[in-house]
Amino acid sequence: MRSMTTRWIATWSIAASVLAGLVLTSCSSSPDDSGQGVGEGQVEEVSPEQISGGREAQVGLPTGVLTLKVSPAIGSVVTDSGDLRPRAGTKMVGIAWKLQPHSSSEGRDVLLEDQTLESLPEPSFSLLDGEEEIALPSEVPSQWYQGLVVGAKDPSVLQVEYDGVTQRVELDTGVVEGNQGEQLKDLAAASTTFDRRCPAKAFEPKEAALTHECGVRAVHVLPYITSLGWAPDGQTWVVVDADIDGGATVRIGQKVGRELASPSGGVRRLVFVAPNMPSEVTFDFGSGISPIAVSLSSN
Repeated sequence: MRSMTTRWIATWSIAASVLAGLVLTSCSSSPDDSGQGVGEGQVEEVSPEQISGGREAQVGLPTGVLTLKVSPAIGSVVTDSGDLRPRAGTKMVGIAWKLQPHSSSEGRDVLLEDQTLESLPEPSFSLLDGEEEIALPSEVPSQWYQGLVVGAKDPSVLQVEYDGVTQRVELDTGVVEGNQGEQLKDLAAASTTFDRRCPAKAFEPKEAALTHECGVRAVHVLPYITSLGWAPDGQTWVVVDADIDGGATVRIGQKVGRELASPSGGVRRLVFVAPNMPSEVTFDFGSGISPIAVSLSSN
């Protein structure tokens, strides 16, 4: 009887040891212990090709057009060092982006003034996770970024901040909120050439036309100018390139323009704050000469 009991105890001990070994093996191969699990707040670089599904969005920036690819929940990502998977209770967000610098245009020249694209500051990125923000690497190369996966419990929005203004990309829809940079997606469309002169018959008294001239060469509508930053909410920067002979105050409505650096001899560049493209520009020479309005209407 004692021999049978001894054998039973020995058998139970062996089984318990095997079971414990299996448990330890299982635990040691889990993502949490192997280093392959992505936890909350963890950021890992991956190949952008691994960011599957999700949405694409575009964000206009002073430096260029940022194309983003966001996937709110990725099950796993293959890397050279092994698969990355979200840890229990965590979602793994996939993000990739590229920046297409603004090509040469009048609008770009007005935005930059005497600066270069390379001299402008970089944007900063963060992922909104519930009430918390997870900071992301800020490099923005001209090709697809190496790619990121980010661990988060309740991810909702990718935030792109530039010079105090934040544009937000919803992960589920790709919709851009606070889209102040919409006009920056096509700087070539920011400029309109007019070359409209103040008609001589508009001068009062008539003889003033002999010594005074004026006209609008072009108007540029931009949400951002390097020396001024972003235009106020609901407004934009309206930049007027004007020809003036005889000295005049230039107005849009009752607002007087602020001088910017002249792009060339004989041209005065003035900036205004306005909700959109104005319908006319007014030149006020004073000295008893009636103000002259130059229409910007296409009619």
